[in-house]
Amino acid sequence: MDWPTYDDRPIAGSLLHSIHLHLAELETLLRQVTFNYDDGVYRFYHGSAKVFFLQFDTEKMIERFCTLFIVPLNKDLLTIVEDGTGFKWRLGVQFTLDDTRRVVEAFLHAKYFLEMLVMSGKGIIGPLPPATMPAHWASVLYLYNLR
Repeated sequence: MDWPTYDDRPIAGSLLHSIHLHLAELETLLRQVTFNYDDGVYRFYHGSAKVFFLQFDTEKMIERFCTLFIVPLNKDLLTIVEDGTGFKWRLGVQFTLDDTRRVVEAFLHAKYFLEMLVMSGKGIIGPLPPATMPAHWASVLYLYNLR
């Protein structure tokens, strides 16, 4: 029996096509959130409320994932993001370590998937994804519940 060389599922090919089509936009978004990454994590350890600004990048990434390919996103990721967004900073309100940790955690998970999308877009050449998949592509498939 010969093992398939490519994942010939139409949905996998469509996802890869969308990534290739929007790769420049994904790379731009990755540069933007990476710019804020150092400061955001520093703010967590500094105990600064400015850590909450990471929520905006997290929401931008999730929104981009949703518009890139219109299928439901991974429910575990959505739970992490829901737990780590929606905080409103108000003068005099003390947030806990758990609150700020969840903000950073949500950001890092979203950034990870954005990095995997970019790696897949750059690393998989051609219209069909490989059947023996690199970890970045396997992660993208998990993002979109296709694995």
